[in-house]
Amino acid sequence: MFYNKGKTAKGWRYLEGAPEDASSGIRWSNGTAIEVETGIDMCSGKGNTDATVKAQGSGSYAAQLCHKKSYGGFLGWFLPSTDELDLLYGVLGAKIRDANSHRAVG
Repeated sequence: MFYNKGKTAKGWRYLEGAPEDASSGIRWSNGTAIEVETGIDMCSGKGNTDATVKAQGSGSYAAQLCHKKSYGGFLGWFLPSTDELDLLYGVLGAKIRDANSHRAVG
């Protein structure tokens, strides 16, 4: 999950990944087949999540979980777009690989 703090600095809106996995046992959809046009670009994850919630309605599924989740008093979490997820992986993936490279083997 991501959270958009709504602040723009140097052309970027800051994105924050959720501090823990909240998806245990959560389905991707509420079971209803829908067609929602989504974007892959930076800053489109929130709109994608909102459109999915609007189309799917109530239920227990990934977009609805993000939409209702509160971490540290912040509401409005969302599923990342492809480009947002790539950015997160580019930053965190390198840190995880670097941390794992220092572990003892054996």
